[in-house]
Amino acid sequence: MGKRELFARSLDAHLSGPLRAVVVELGSGSRPFYRPDHTYICVDSRRSDSPNLLIASAENLPLRSSIADVVVGFQVLCSVRDVASTITEIRRVTKPGGVYLGVEHVRNPNPLLRVVQRFRTHFRGTRGRCRLGLDVPTLLLEAGFDVHVQRFPRAFSPYVQFTADPCERAHEPT
Repeated sequence: MGKRELFARSLDAHLSGPLRAVVVELGSGSRPFYRPDHTYICVDSRRSDSPNLLIASAENLPLRSSIADVVVGFQVLCSVRDVASTITEIRRVTKPGGVYLGVEHVRNPNPLLRVVQRFRTHFRGTRGRCRLGLDVPTLLLEAGFDVHVQRFPRAFSPYVQFTADPCERAHEPT
């Protein structure tokens, strides 16, 4: 089973309740995880056929605060220009009690393979592709999320699937 299928199962588990959830999917592209039983807002920096598409940057979401029950991001943080601003925006739009579900490439634990990651990132990154090697769990913890991680080791670019709950501190004002 691939990353998308595992992630789709996790999303379905979070949306299995009887209430209609508001889902904000960042970087929806042409293959969103759209679930018609819920209010879905797809956000991408490029035009696509995604339903309810909002063309915007993840670093500056044109959404009101505390709108989303679930924020979805599949390999988004590795491709935005400003990771910290994106995480701040995710936290802002997530309702208290809401959740951020994601899959991201992460830093390789092997120092030699981290060099390979940096090399690949340099050449892939210059064409608008993702940056390999972010320490996403730590970045989310530092931003005030409680993070639950499932790791998937791969040779050059391991990845994590995570659930990040905003901690109980107050959300940023609108």
